[in-house]
Amino acid sequence: MNPLIDESTRRKAADIVDNIWDEFILGEVSDLFLCRYRWNPSDVWASQDHWRRVAEHCVAQEKSLISAFEILLHLDADQYLDDAQRLVDDWENRGGYDAYYFHRLIAHFPDGHPTKEKYLGDSSFFDIFEFDLYANSAREALITANDKRFMEKVGRELDSRLSGSTIDDADIEDSLYLFYDLGANVQNFVSKRLFLRLKDWFLRGWENDCRYRSHARMNVCEADRSLWVADKIGHHSWLFGWQDVLEELTQSQLYWDLVFSEDLHHDHENLNLLAWSSHFVNPALVERASELMQSRDQRIDGAISIVRLDSII
Repeated sequence: MNPLIDESTRRKAADIVDNIWDEFILGEVSDLFLCRYRWNPSDVWASQDHWRRVAEHCVAQEKSLISAFEILLHLDADQYLDDAQRLVDDWENRGGYDAYYFHRLIAHFPDGHPTKEKYLGDSSFFDIFEFDLYANSAREALITANDKRFMEKVGRELDSRLSGSTIDDADIEDSLYLFYDLGANVQNFVSKRLFLRLKDWFLRGWENDCRYRSHARMNVCEADRSLWVADKIGHHSWLFGWQDVLEELTQSQLYWDLVFSEDLHHDHENLNLLAWSSHFVNPALVERASELMQSRDQRIDGAISIVRLDSII
């Protein structure tokens, strides 16, 4: 137990986490198991075996079937493939609307499976690398399902976009979402040169942040936001495995003054909190996680973070 966390906060976090399972079964929460920030196989707040048991219970009770089959197929429980296919067939027979709700499930179907080819195959999108709802959902689904062939395509797309001599920082920022999609896999699927250039872009952006703030605490106008990476550098460094950058940030009072501030929209998706809570603890993280537990919409992120932080001594 970590001394920064008091007993009442610890109990409240435990109660929220305990209630997650009932909410999941009822379909009230879903984006947990396959969200790399909210859960990983070594996470302290839920084991992989527990996720499997909950998903199997959902199938038996015919509740939250999309999420349940996503989990089971991700865990290589291929005996559920036929049942998952019937669920997709039923959805298609009812009109097949909003395919992005099924992308992560379909992505776990075997290569060459007709349903996978229909919704996630090469001919399914005019440009699967564009930034829009359906393309974003499809990329995330295929990468989450560890589709190496597709990740190679993303890597080639990035190398192609950013290989010219005239490429500048704006071009890197415009393609940042594709690096983010690859996440921890990025080193395996882009060139070393490009990976180092991405890291340099973040570090130079962070230097700009520090420079602005060190001169009479000037506020940066919205037009200059493209220069700023303070809201991105922490969780991206965790995602990309930049331990040296993370170590530097742990020692930066400026970073901790900024990361949950109004200037950076209070880390509105909680990605920085969730990333940091998996490996580092300080009072700012405990305070932020405790605040989130008071919010109906964000209490789960707060509770997950508290449980993680409490495990770090």
